[in-house]
Amino acid sequence: MKIDYTKLDGPDLLYEMGMDGSKWAKAFCQLNPDADVDESTMLGWFCNAIMHTLDTERGTIINGEHAEYLLSRSEGVTR
Repeated sequence: MKIDYTKLDGPDLLYEMGMDGSKWAKAFCQLNPDADVDESTMLGWFCNAIMHTLDTERGTIINGEHAEYLLSRSEGVTR
């Protein structure tokens, strides 16, 4: 079922999307049709924002050095 996010008001919109990055990305693209960005880019942006919020709330923020360490251990990562 496709949801028309432009028909929802603030509280209903927030309730419908919750912590789902794909719903946030779809809603953003529906609410900003003239934005020069695609849904997949916004998916990454919203998922990152949601995870940062969760990490901050839990006190488990990954700083730059830790992120570099994780990247260096990943196979197939190119820079």
